Amino acid sequence: MNGNMKQVMGKMMSDLSSERGIRLAANRTPRYRAFRIALAYAYTVCARQYYPKWASYLLDEEFQARGARRLRACYLLGVACFQPADLAAFWADQMGWLSEEIKQRHITELIPVASRFLRCLETELCARPEFHPNLDCFAQAEQPMPH
Repeated sequence: MNGNMKQVMGKMMSDLSSERGIRLAANRTPRYRAFRIALAYAYTVCARQYYPKWASYLLDEEFQARGARRLRACYLLGVACFQPADLAAFWADQMGWLSEEIKQRHITELIPVASRFLRCLETELCARPEFHPNLDCFAQAEQPMPH
């Protein structure tokens, strides 16, 4: 490996280390920690109390991690949030159904689950001062939780 190549590789490794360090530091912020706690709570409460049929799917850590990135982007960075139908489709895509017909049937069944989950997550986030400026918590408090 010539000197230029070593220099380029060193720069790339340094950039990767810096990027990873920035991500790790961001993970330590109070808002990030509060979000992780609220997300875990929403999955647990909604899957166990309201939709136990889906608990084995929705409480799996790997499954939760797939959607967490998009949810984090929404609530921490202000990127467009999931609508219940979008989240239901996202969940169904992760489950790997054998046929499109079965997948569509499950999306229809998952829409109320996604709606309740998002509502539960937002209610939990609104209870945390780190999120008050970002969410319309006042409007949220006036709406009843869907059953």
